[in-house]
Amino acid sequence: MLPRVINSDLINDLARRLGTSDLLNWIETRTAELARLGWKRPGFVDLGPRLLAEVGVAGCIADMKIADLATIRPQETQSYVIHHHYFRTRPYGSVEDHRFWVAHELSHTFWFSAVPGGLPLSSHQKAIGSDPTIEWLCNRAAAALLVPRGLLEALLREEGYNLRDDPPPLHLIPNFARKLRVAPRLLARRWFHDILSSPRNVLCIEPTPRSHEKDHNTTRFRILWEAIFSGSTKLPRKLQGRVVRFKYQHNDDLVRTIRHSLDGRWLELIAQAHTPSQKAIPFSQLPSRPPIAAELARVGKSVILSFSWETSPSS
Repeated sequence: MLPRVINSDLINDLARRLGTSDLLNWIETRTAELARLGWKRPGFVDLGPRLLAEVGVAGCIADMKIADLATIRPQETQSYVIHHHYFRTRPYGSVEDHRFWVAHELSHTFWFSAVPGGLPLSSHQKAIGSDPTIEWLCNRAAAALLVPRGLLEALLREEGYNLRDDPPPLHLIPNFARKLRVAPRLLARRWFHDILSSPRNVLCIEPTPRSHEKDHNTTRFRILWEAIFSGSTKLPRKLQGRVVRFKYQHNDDLVRTIRHSLDGRWLELIAQAHTPSQKAIPFSQLPSRPPIAAELARVGKSVILSFSWETSPSS
């Protein structure tokens, strides 16, 4: 499913030039081919020399002088080199994030012409500056390369689940992310937004210090990461670090995903994420709304929540 804000002329022209009627399906096929070149046990895609060479990338260079997290540059040898920041030099500096930067940059080669120098494949691409549609396609391709659909399905089968289980096994996200060497938020977006085209919001929260009341119900949590459904090339406002209200009875036997009735103010929180120009309102001050249907899984001290954006009348 293509997002609302996208250059359809560019999408159609790229598809024509690549000989396909479905560009997203082409991305799935191409990244699956590349992933097989980087397959490593116990189950992740290594962005090593063999895979990089397949798309004409000669290597990766750590470079603190670049303005972006990573960039791809043509070489005189008619190949490309990916320049990237050192690990842990910015908020997104983990090994998992670094792997996504590299996967994103190598995906740019999909949209280069056969002429050396990194020239655009389509005349509809922006020749100067960042093209929102190309960036969205590269994000999509990077996620598909790092989390191939077939590999995700195999991991689920090993645990006795499948992609379309309802409720989805949210409790498996952290473990699968470790196996695939990706960030949990990327895995959630890939699973629900890209593969299933589901308007599902997935958030991971953890108790704040001194957040336990006398009845042992936790009320104050902090958002660790989120995968917010967008339906657009525009990224939602980040919610990581926000303090939210959430109440459930601790249960040490809770080792699977269960259905849960969730405070309707969570939809107001998601609405805030889609209006980054407006001042953020604390969760406790958001207007009351009827409870919404959700799914819940506890993983250690953290809780993973999932609910559909379709339940919002303004969606």
